[in-house]
Amino acid sequence: MVESQIQESQVLFKTGDGLELRGKPLRMTRLTIAFELYGNEDQVRVSQALPSFQILVRGRTLYAGRAVVRSLVGTGPALVCEAGLDETVWRDLEFDATEAPDGGLPERFREFLSDWQKVYRIQPKFKAVLADMHSFLMDLRLWVDQAELSLASLGTLDRSRREREVIDGLTEPVVSAMDSFVERFEEIAGKLGPELHPRHQAYLRRQLHPLLLCSPFAHRAFFKPLGYAGDYEVVNMMLRPPYEGASLFAKLLNVWLISQAPAEAHRNRVVYLKKKLREETVRLVGRGRPLRVFNLGCGPAHEVKLFLREEALADRVDFTLVDFNEETLARLRAELEIVQQQNHRSPQLQYIKKSVHQLLRESGRKDADHPETTYDFIYCAGLYDYLSDPVCKRLNEYFYTHLAPEGLLLTTNVTDVLNDSRPFRYSMEYMLDWMLIYRDGQQFAAQKPRPAPPDSLQVITEQTGVNLFMEVRKPAHG
Repeated sequence: MVESQIQESQVLFKTGDGLELRGKPLRMTRLTIAFELYGNEDQVRVSQALPSFQILVRGRTLYAGRAVVRSLVGTGPALVCEAGLDETVWRDLEFDATEAPDGGLPERFREFLSDWQKVYRIQPKFKAVLADMHSFLMDLRLWVDQAELSLASLGTLDRSRREREVIDGLTEPVVSAMDSFVERFEEIAGKLGPELHPRHQAYLRRQLHPLLLCSPFAHRAFFKPLGYAGDYEVVNMMLRPPYEGASLFAKLLNVWLISQAPAEAHRNRVVYLKKKLREETVRLVGRGRPLRVFNLGCGPAHEVKLFLREEALADRVDFTLVDFNEETLARLRAELEIVQQQNHRSPQLQYIKKSVHQLLRESGRKDADHPETTYDFIYCAGLYDYLSDPVCKRLNEYFYTHLAPEGLLLTTNVTDVLNDSRPFRYSMEYMLDWMLIYRDGQQFAAQKPRPAPPDSLQVITEQTGVNLFMEVRKPAHG
């Protein structure tokens, strides 16, 4: 698109809360767009799907379709967003034949061809590794389909048992083979310049998606039916047995994906959070009152379920569980009721539908510095992976204000500097359209609430090196 068209264009889309936002395009191709937003930095997050995204030029709609937020950069008054686009839904992007004189069409085509040669060129090494992955997956599917046919004559129970045995027997060699391809892919993709990522991602989708998306995990993460990749059902898939799919081949792919380091790190995080819930409850047992917990972005709250199942101390906790998605909260309420009944637990549970935007808007009230309700344990696990630095900082300030003396604030963030042994960053981005904001320990610690003393903070990680945990303990006085 020529510069004059960009200057006369705007983007229009709605958030999950139904808020209509407008932005100013900075640059665009058929695959990506970068645009500015003013005063709405807390309404947009990385990997968010925008199903009704429009690009208008001179009042004319040239693009109307899906967009997925790839990156966020705060520039002071504005937030610069980069989003991936569907190249098949553009309308007259390159030129309008009705407006171009006949003699101008050849020149327009030469311009188009020049741009195509720059953008559409795929690195040979990238093509080679995808060709190998495609060939392996095609042959694997044919081989596994034959094995599945041999099970067809068995009864339902015998077939299910035998199928599980086949998957368990194939898991180690299949995971090992796929991981070897991924290791090559990660190395090649990591050396590509940012300007080359969109075209190479589109190429991967054409080559591998017909095979990969038969995995229920991959399918839901990519299509994002609730508007974001890590929704409650995607998280549930990481925690339950991975043998899901319409075919033996699909189940094997599902097992492989859920064996990767990000999913393993999530399972480790659940155990860690449950441990913290117990420690903080024990801390307050002798004080004659329950532990007051506030969890933002609770999702399916597996750590709470685990805590209720395993700890009688759960009766001494008041939970405030907050999420922006109504469906997620409804599912969580139903599941926690079952856990309570089965384990004879009676904690106090409060469910609140509230977005980050609503929470931060409340922080701007005159009385926000003196909240009526404070909490002994505030945590937010997974949400910071998608939020810009300014929004994370504002959230931490809000949390610290609502933290009781001696209370604990815990937040998490993914990093890609400690887990080189099992990389999966570019695989998530290219295969699943699942982008995260990676921070190292220093960047994460820089989000410390301003009033918190320096010695009140620690940053640690779990064994995969994927998750960082920032813990801030509020002093007893001050």
